[in-house]
Amino acid sequence: MYCYNCGNKIDDTCKFCPVCGANQQGSIISSVNTEEVENEEIKVYIKCKHCDEVYFVENQDEWGEESLVYECDNCKQQIEVSFFGYCYCCNEFVGFRHGEVSEILWGFAKGAVKGFLNPGAAIEVIGRFTDNIPNAKAHGECPVCNTKHLKCTGCNCSIGLPIDAEDNQVFKCENCQTKMRQP
Repeated sequence: MYCYNCGNKIDDTCKFCPVCGANQQGSIISSVNTEEVENEEIKVYIKCKHCDEVYFVENQDEWGEESLVYECDNCKQQIEVSFFGYCYCCNEFVGFRHGEVSEILWGFAKGAVKGFLNPGAAIEVIGRFTDNIPNAKAHGECPVCNTKHLKCTGCNCSIGLPIDAEDNQVFKCENCQTKMRQP
């Protein structure tokens, strides 16, 4: 099917468009006027974390990709994008940034200490390997509002996480009901 709002081709099970975020319930169209869509400008933001310069990614072929690297024209630093998706918090389509290496290492350290201090937590971790709930396809942070998001393994939609979300917590996609873990 096609999104009634932006005209992009989306999965038939989508309740929200992964490109523009529009609610698809009761508004499904099976074809789209391509001339109308070509005239509509969709802006996709990426932002340099070093100098706060904002850029638009116009190449729509890249919007479905993961782990892309751009160069900031202003400070020449790398802009790393984990994945593209719609941020429901700031209502923008953005390139979600990779987490900081220090955050990732801190998450591993917290898990190791938790397992050491509480053997029950170690058993819980082992249980995660046997419950067949996959990790999200990708995870990242919105460059506009800094909220954390996951990329759904089922429909590729972005899923906003609550502020108090914990590592390895299970989330369900509102779009396709797929369960996944925050990596």
